[in-house]
Amino acid sequence: MSTSRVTILPSLQAPIGEDLRGWLALALVAGLGIGLIAQSPLPLSGLIALLVSVLVWVMLYRVASEVLLVQATGRRGSRGAAAASDGLAGRHIALWLLATLLVVAFTMQFGPLGTLAACVLLALALPAATIVLTLSGSLLEALRPDRWVGLMQRLGGGDFSRLCGLLFAAALVYMALNLALSAPGASPLLRGMALFASWTWCLLAWFHFAGRVVHAHRAELGLDAAAPAPQRPDERYSRDPEQLWATVMQHGGSAAQHAELVRVLEREGDPEHLLAHARRHIPALLLAFEDIDGALERSSRMLELDPGFLLDDTDTSFALIGAAVDAQRASLVARLVTNYLARFPRSVKANRVRLLGCEALAGRGANPRNPAVAWFRELMTAKLDESERARLEALAPHYLPSPASFPPL
Repeated sequence: MSTSRVTILPSLQAPIGEDLRGWLALALVAGLGIGLIAQSPLPLSGLIALLVSVLVWVMLYRVASEVLLVQATGRRGSRGAAAASDGLAGRHIALWLLATLLVVAFTMQFGPLGTLAACVLLALALPAATIVLTLSGSLLEALRPDRWVGLMQRLGGGDFSRLCGLLFAAALVYMALNLALSAPGASPLLRGMALFASWTWCLLAWFHFAGRVVHAHRAELGLDAAAPAPQRPDERYSRDPEQLWATVMQHGGSAAQHAELVRVLEREGDPEHLLAHARRHIPALLLAFEDIDGALERSSRMLELDPGFLLDDTDTSFALIGAAVDAQRASLVARLVTNYLARFPRSVKANRVRLLGCEALAGRGANPRNPAVAWFRELMTAKLDESERARLEALAPHYLPSPASFPPL
């Protein structure tokens, strides 16, 4: 059991940091807008306000999921290359929306005491469930109480109690604000803005803290390759190919199950299933298991089987390209960028992907066989922000005869 103590203050300050303060502003605007919609004479105004509320919360849970993953890697900032894949973010959203529905159900059935009871239950269970989900990628695993107990033992009572206490404190703050702003004469618009903003702050701070706790206990959780793994019994799972396939593809599976399935598929010489599995395995290696080298090697192998291979979503594909750039795997970057632009030509990240490709392949110069030459020319007339334009200008000597040919800002 670990004795590490992770301080809470940096996480409480994180929501006003440069990366996240815009989401607090969005929460204020959303609270105001939803209140105005609810009070308007529009048909079905209440339903419209509810749908907008759900959409905003889905967006915020998506960002919070990314914050947790970035902090778990120990990187600076709150958001970055360790972006949550759409699948993992979707499971985080599902888990927390289920928790929200539980609070609503208890409140409707038992009133304020039901709200308090639901908050106590969730403060004890939701921290463990969220981290188990992050590590396993499986929503079913996250709902197993035995997994919660195992996680608590690995984290130690101190940091686990802080996770629970911070979440319960957030719920108390929300309930206190709701009670105070529900008094006669209070503005419903002010109430909506305050509740949205306060819960957004608490949500981002809690996920930030959870990520830092995961990072602090990397060795105990088996995430630190440099540290000896904790003693534990051998994992037991079915070696039956069909059952193993169903488990991994439907529920995520552990690192050992993924590795065993790779061995089975390679032994059987089944390229179609290898490619399908890789689209689940590589994101798990990249994000849940944090085996960057394994993700890159697996990607190279899949590109040998299918030259057009790419992951199924833009966020994880972008993270994979970033990992290949960091590892200075120029040839792999070239193939991944080419496939990304072919698969997602209208992606909002397309120019960022082109720029990464140009930087990774700058050493090949203006060789006509260098695909980055065409990407560079497209970027010259693309709409870029100041930092991206500066990076592009720095590449001009590699791709242009002279800097003078670069168009002015």
